[in-house]
Amino acid sequence: MYKILWLAIFGGLVGPSIGTQLGSDILMRMNKQAMELVCQSQKGLLQDVMKAIEIPDFSSGGILSISSLNITKLKIDTVDILNLSVELKPESKIQLAIDASLHLKAKILHDDLELKQKVAISADVDFSKVNNGCPALSTSACKTVLGKLQLILSGVNSISLKLLQKHVHDILHGQLCLQVSNIFGLLNVQLGAFSALTMFSPKTQLQYILSDTPVVTNEFIDFNVNIVFSFLGKVLNFASGLAPLDVPFPAQIISSVPTLNLILSETVFKFLYTTLQKSGVLNCEIIGRKVHNVNRLTTAALNTITPEINKNILTLCHSNCKS
Repeated sequence: MYKILWLAIFGGLVGPSIGTQLGSDILMRMNKQAMELVCQSQKGLLQDVMKAIEIPDFSSGGILSISSLNITKLKIDTVDILNLSVELKPESKIQLAIDASLHLKAKILHDDLELKQKVAISADVDFSKVNNGCPALSTSACKTVLGKLQLILSGVNSISLKLLQKHVHDILHGQLCLQVSNIFGLLNVQLGAFSALTMFSPKTQLQYILSDTPVVTNEFIDFNVNIVFSFLGKVLNFASGLAPLDVPFPAQIISSVPTLNLILSETVFKFLYTTLQKSGVLNCEIIGRKVHNVNRLTTAALNTITPEINKNILTLCHSNCKS
């Protein structure tokens, strides 16, 4: 689902640039539930980075007649994400809350030791735009709350958890927020594909660029996206005489359903159609059954249905696409 949502920006929409000075080519609005769905899709990554936290062996030492406690091979064996929620905050912030249960395994003498540690992490995440036009995520604040260390299995008759709990908590307090921050570093690598050049045909390339920092409200995030269109390695500018995209989103309805709204400018649509037509790839099935022996949307069909649009597109392309 993460890929599907972001595909709307850097994989699924294709079209030429109308120039950043005119405003955005694409407007996208993602509600809080859609962003939460994106975060939920990253549970596996979150579990992996938490499991990767290394906890050193523990020894209590021996004082007078008190025998030492030596625990070896201490590790986080499994991680259960109990809750992952998202709150949107104005000023481009996302508040992430994570509740997890860590299952630890170790050895005490020759016996197995199993422990459980509950953790709660809250992090403020900034949504920004970097120099190349990519979206970027970074943690600006993070807090960790740890529950009591619980003994699940021990091969010895009795064991004091007080010193061991302090040992484990000292490690987790220092590492959990660091690992959460690292997650967003890994996600930024994936988001780097946003502004990467995309081959659309042997002669054309597309590049998506955020025109502004994403706008965050309590219920949704707005993205303003420009598209750069290159033909034979040369960036084409079709901005002359064209009006900027100025279409409002539908009235916001508070909903528990993940929602992604997209608005595409007429100019982008026209050149999208031209590029698809010239590359010969516009031939997609739009219905599951035949109607009058026709069940495919083809360029020939569109030429017949929309002759005026087709004429305008060809005129614009003829004046701007000369090599």
